[in-house]
Amino acid sequence: MSNSLLIASHSYILAGARGKVRELSRLTDLTLLVPHRWTFELLKATAEAEADAPFQLVIIPVILPGRNIRYIYGVRSLVRTLRRVRPRVVLVEEEPTSLALAQFSLLRKQFDYHLFFFTWENIYWQPQVTRWVERLNFKAARGAIAGSQEAARFLRAKGFQEPVKVIPQMGIDPVQFQPPGEPRQNEPFTIGYVGRITKEKGLQTLFQAVAHLPGDWTLHMIGNGPLRSELESEAHRAGWTDRLHWLDFVPRDKLPAHLQQMHVLVLPSRTTSHWKEQFGRVLIEAMACGVPIVGSDSGAIPEVVGDAGLIFPEGDSEVLRQFLISLMENPSLLRGLSTRAVERVRAHFTDQVIAKSLQQFLFSGVRT
Repeated sequence: MSNSLLIASHSYILAGARGKVRELSRLTDLTLLVPHRWTFELLKATAEAEADAPFQLVIIPVILPGRNIRYIYGVRSLVRTLRRVRPRVVLVEEEPTSLALAQFSLLRKQFDYHLFFFTWENIYWQPQVTRWVERLNFKAARGAIAGSQEAARFLRAKGFQEPVKVIPQMGIDPVQFQPPGEPRQNEPFTIGYVGRITKEKGLQTLFQAVAHLPGDWTLHMIGNGPLRSELESEAHRAGWTDRLHWLDFVPRDKLPAHLQQMHVLVLPSRTTSHWKEQFGRVLIEAMACGVPIVGSDSGAIPEVVGDAGLIFPEGDSEVLRQFLISLMENPSLLRGLSTRAVERVRAHFTDQVIAKSLQQFLFSGVRT
């Protein structure tokens, strides 16, 4: 079939992550291939079936599930799937150093498909031994999807010469994530954070910023990680634990209700030698709920936020504090950013918008 598409990725092992895939299936004949199981940072997951899925779902075994660039698909199952589906285009949503992508590179001529891959990579730290894998994948690929402008520039700097399109990997459902029906309460001013509780997320900067914040405010933290006890101790020493509300985990279907209670969401990420913020999905989730963003200038945060928030130099707690004070004291600024946040997400970051851009890029010039 001239417009048949196969997407392979561990990112869609859970049914709730397949919004973009469902939208794509409205535009093309689509097969989704996922590993039978996966180990995420805080979760061991088994692939979820969908009885009424609008696409064909294929679940096959993998070796080393959870190893992002080292896992591989069972060869017999993979070959059997390609022989049956015969896709015109294959998109492997893994980095160019991925062994799973290399499998599709090696099978490309046998099954005559156009191969694309996805990359978030915006900082180089992979070991030298992966370079031969990357060269193989670069040679086989017809094009690439980059999750950010920085990832696209990085791909070019490494020598990839085929077409590259900047499209986020996943968007949001604007029905699930939308502004609250009732206006947010003026007090207390609720500052929110959602994500991993780790050093690179810059949470020390956030805690330092709120420690001397005037007025009536609370900090609503959602997430867990190795830095939690240290941060709680810091709040205790500074005497504001009564303002700190912490939830280890919120199911995705419950997250919009929590975001809708926030006046602002802070993402204070800090770049390290091995990591830089690649996108920050919670940014678009919060923006869709009308929550303005105060984010650091790490990685892709300024690109995602645009004019829907305020950007401070990473690690600068004083500038962050002043931004929070400005939002607390200026309701019109808060409302303006809230309106722009919703408009920006609906224009650029819904599953439907992303699926349309992706379909147009993947099939541009490859129809037969």
